[in-house]
Amino acid sequence: MPIQDELLTITKENNTCKKRTEQFNYGLCYTYICSEYRKYPLCKFQLKAKHSSDGTYQLYSSEFYDHQQRNTTTRLPSPIREDIIKLSDNGIVPSQINKVMK
Repeated sequence: MPIQDELLTITKENNTCKKRTEQFNYGLCYTYICSEYRKYPLCKFQLKAKHSSDGTYQLYSSEFYDHQQRNTTTRLPSPIREDIIKLSDNGIVPSQINKVMK
């Protein structure tokens, strides 16, 4: 497996997305951040991959996932969503919920 494919596999396993690509004297540096950074603004997880001219990568990780506090939303609450939650709390299965909502 080529080195770049391994890097992509690692970034997918860690649920990250590319934030920045920088050019330095030694080569390229890719910065990846948590894919859910918009939902969880306190999440500071990062991966850095330094690609040197000989084709190798050095991988660094920093911080940790912090998904304790979700970002506030401007969306209005959905009354349908509340109804579905109530129905599922009462033990109704999804196929029955679909019939009720139609």
